[in-house]
Amino acid sequence: SEHAVRTRRKLVMPRTPMQGRYVDAIRRNELVFGIEVGGVAVAYPERILARHLVAADTVAGVDVVVTYDPWCRSARRRRPA
Repeated sequence: SEHAVRTRRKLVMPRTPMQGRYVDAIRRNELVFGIEVGGVAVAYPERILARHLVAADTVAGVDVVVTYDPWCRSARRRRPA
């Protein structure tokens, strides 16, 4: 089906029409990860994080590190040690 999503293990099908529309929206638009610190929001495009895996930044005067996991396409904000 056009809405199917292939993972490393299997083919996953949306269970509802709304899930199918959600899959379409993800495919049409770039994935962006956002964080907010002290009222200041910053966005990190997946295509940039996928290339570097780690982004060090200062947001609202706070040092942060954003890490990206390409296997599950997720990002996480951490405070540097």
